[in-house]
Amino acid sequence: MGSAYKFVCGKCGYNATASGGKDRGFIAEVETMICRNCKELVDVTIGLADEMSGKIEKRIGEDIGKCPKCKSSDVEPWDPEAKPCPRCQNHMEQSEEVIIMWD
Repeated sequence: MGSAYKFVCGKCGYNATASGGKDRGFIAEVETMICRNCKELVDVTIGLADEMSGKIEKRIGEDIGKCPKCKSSDVEPWDPEAKPCPRCQNHMEQSEEVIIMWD
């Protein structure tokens, strides 16, 4: 089961809800990335589970590797240690409590 947290930038006020790195549920694997097109912090689908085995496979599909907000493929993995804000590059703070649990 995947988890998502709230991330907030104390400098510019930007906030987003994301996993904060690689995460997976029953049917998808995601990785938190910065979309260079819309300047958003998003969880990008990077793999889907095989229906029979449940193993995550790196497949090519319509939404694989694309920003879920603007559908751009101009995304880069987010550094979960540095936690840079996609708008101003300041360090973002992560909530301690899980905001969303997903499959």
